[in-house]
Amino acid sequence: MVVSFAVALYFEFVHPVDLPEYVQLLWGVGITTVAWVSVTFLTPPSTMERLADFVSHIRPHAAGWKPVIQWASEGGKPLATYTASRISSELLLVFIGCITVYAALFATGYWIYGNTMPALIGTVVAGIGGWLLFRLFPKP
Repeated sequence: MVVSFAVALYFEFVHPVDLPEYVQLLWGVGITTVAWVSVTFLTPPSTMERLADFVSHIRPHAAGWKPVIQWASEGGKPLATYTASRISSELLLVFIGCITVYAALFATGYWIYGNTMPALIGTVVAGIGGWLLFRLFPKP
């Protein structure tokens, strides 16, 4: 985020030539991607304990997390809070979560700029989405 913010500041205040916005966006995405990939490869990986803690708290789908789940069970710490569920219901929750987040973001912008009706609609959609997530998310 820091790199992305720095690139945005550069194009806004430092860069002497006016570039089209789509070119600025492409440069920003490219520079930001190089930065996060570099940081990923230059920093040490997370420990298995930390990954097991993540799985026990977040309960992601087992696909992709089997080595961590197996490591925890072999170490005598089975991930008791982990519950495998159907991928279709998880994808539904992801979709509802995305709609909820975007509705909240747009509603906030509309409230800031005084557009009351779209702000109310966004707020209601975000509220319904939050309620649905709370009701449909599997309990441990």
